[in-house]
Amino acid sequence: MTVLFISHKLREVRAISDTVTVMRAGTRVGTVPTADATERSLAAMMVGRDLTLDVARANDGRPTRITSLACGPARELFDVLDDDDHPELRATCVDSDNEALTYTQNIAHRAGVTDNISWVQANVVRLALGRETMQLRNQDLVYSVGLIDYLRDDLVVKLLDWIYD
Repeated sequence: MTVLFISHKLREVRAISDTVTVMRAGTRVGTVPTADATERSLAAMMVGRDLTLDVARANDGRPTRITSLACGPARELFDVLDDDDHPELRATCVDSDNEALTYTQNIAHRAGVTDNISWVQANVVRLALGRETMQLRNQDLVYSVGLIDYLRDDLVVKLLDWIYD
């Protein structure tokens, strides 16, 4: 049986599928078994390039500073760091869930990349509303996988303002 599920929510796509076909501008870009696909590889297929590598290449050799808001397991960061030819990254994982942060710390330890990542327990919505503070040095990329899908538009604007400031 075939079920057609159209979504940009890559975590959901990976959770319910055996095979993923990516289309861009009405053309099939590729089909891959879900077991072989990561959120990063699917996102690169969707936009036509790897955004993390694009940002890193623009830094002329200096470390690329990346922050993942509501990081969860931060799979996409580890996808980049697992690549033998990965750019030099300094990542900050921000999440209100201590279990998520502990999980990513354990993965980073096993992968030997703890020097590349720092962890901050903070509530992203409270940060956006000014009810919590966090010092964040200038970043090359600040992102969140799926967080915006769960926020009202006014909170998204406040979050973008906080990131920009």
